[in-house]
Parts: sequence; C-alpha cells; structure tokens
Amino acid sequence: MQSLNNLLNRKILTISDPKYSKLKFTVLQWNALPRCYSNPTSYPRAQPEHVNFDYRKDMISQEIRSFDADLVCLEEIDTTDIDFFKSLFNTQKYHFLYEKKVYSNDAVVLAVNKKFEVIETERVVHLKSDDPNDFDNQVSLVAVLKYSEKNFNYYAIVSVVHVKAGPIYR
Repeated sequence: MQSLNNLLNRKILTISDPKYSKLKFTVLQWNALPRCYSNPTSYPRAQPEHVNFDYRKDMISQEIRSFDADLVCLEEIDTTDIDFFKSLFNTQKYHFLYEKKVYSNDAVVLAVNKKFEVIETERVVHLKSDDPNDFDNQVSLVAVLKYSEKNFNYYAIVSVVHVKAGPIYR
C-alpha cells in the first residue's frame, strides 16, 4: 500500500490472478545510483549536488521505508554503503542479502520479510558468450522463498539484477 509519505508520486501496480491469489506480497525495486558511478560529469543535466549520494541517501531511505514492502530489490548499491542500506531493514523483520559485482564496487541487494523462509540463494554471473571467462560484470541474486500458512507451503523465486541499458546492449 502506498504511504502518503512517499517522496515520489507513483502508481502502484497490482497484479492478480484469481487462480494464484493465495500468496500475496509486495515488491519494491530501486536503483540507487552508487557513489562509484555518481560522477556529476556523467549527469550533466542534473545539479551536481543532486548526483551526490550523501545528498540523496536520506530521501532514498524515506522512500524505501515508506513502502514497507515484503521484498525489496535494490540495484547499484555501492559496497561502501552496504551498512547504510542494511540499517534500513529491521533485522527482526528482514533477511538482508547482497552480491557484489566482480569488477566494480557496486552490488545488488535483496531484503526479504521474515514471513518468508529463504530456502536457497544463488549468485549468477552473466556471460557474454558460452565461454565461462567471458562475463560482462553483471550479477544477479536469485532466492527461493517459502511461505507457510494453514499447513500449506507456497514457494516463490525472486531475482534481483541490474542490467545495462542503451543501444549497445540491445
């Protein structure tokens, strides 16, 4: 449910299918633009202070917390800020998982409400070709989750990944 405290006015998309409506959960996805990429020259149309992570982090914190989502998928999290992002999630309520990219200082994060049991996780390094040494420095974190209710188990597979954008990646 969207809170009135959200900084950004966004439409909440509800996906439902009566055949599969017993397991309900909320998902929030966010790309944080890490310190290692937040160079003002890379974003010439933005005010330099707006690109600075220290300027943005309190607003990011407020936005993420305002949704109180069951699953939070975060991309482009600078590894120097992992503790900051971990602090956004109460350890009594959330599992906090992350995977760092091989050749850069950013990671993907998955925060999972503890109403789900994390059965298994896997790190997936994305390849450019069939050659296992030819990867493109992209990583996914895949998790198998279990939710139990009334002697019935529901399973979900969730993945957080940051993919490249732009014409050369299409």
